[in-house]
Amino acid sequence: QKTKPTQHSVKSMMQMGLRPDFLCCRGSEPLAGSTKSKLSLFTSVPENAIISLHDVSNIYRVPLMMIEQNVHSMLLQRLRLGPFRKGVDYSSLPD
Repeated sequence: QKTKPTQHSVKSMMQMGLRPDFLCCRGSEPLAGSTKSKLSLFTSVPENAIISLHDVSNIYRVPLMMIEQNVHSMLLQRLRLGPFRKGVDYSSLPD
């Protein structure tokens, strides 16, 4: 799996003053562990924040794949939001 295009993209972003918190990498196959390690090393993005978004048989599998990789929890943490709680009554909030 090639990592140079991603490395160059992240380098360009960093030159503009943007530092990514996550990398979502598209491809035909899931990212190998060695590929994640290499990307983490050269982009300064933690290995657990490198998300593999490989080809799946059905578009509805993509959110499930992201949940399997804990993306929802990482986003909540990064945005400093509390965990989502089922059964909370939001009807009393003002419009």
